[in-house]
Amino acid sequence: MRHLLTGRIARVRRSLWRRQVTGLVVELDVHRIKLVANPLLVEPTSDGRTIPRQNDPVRVVLNDDGWIDRIWMRN
Repeated sequence: MRHLLTGRIARVRRSLWRRQVTGLVVELDVHRIKLVANPLLVEPTSDGRTIPRQNDPVRVVLNDDGWIDRIWMRN
């Protein structure tokens, strides 16, 4: 069973001219570790939002290699 960690979105990386999101920098509450995640790993919220904003609280599941496997936005 994988651990569910809490954190926040430290930065939303965007492509040139801010057209699309290319990555999410997630700062975990555990030792303030920062990981970069693919925006496709975010589970949509109940209202349909799929991209978190900066400083949004999130829940993160890591895979066996220590990379982010899934991100859920918290309310």
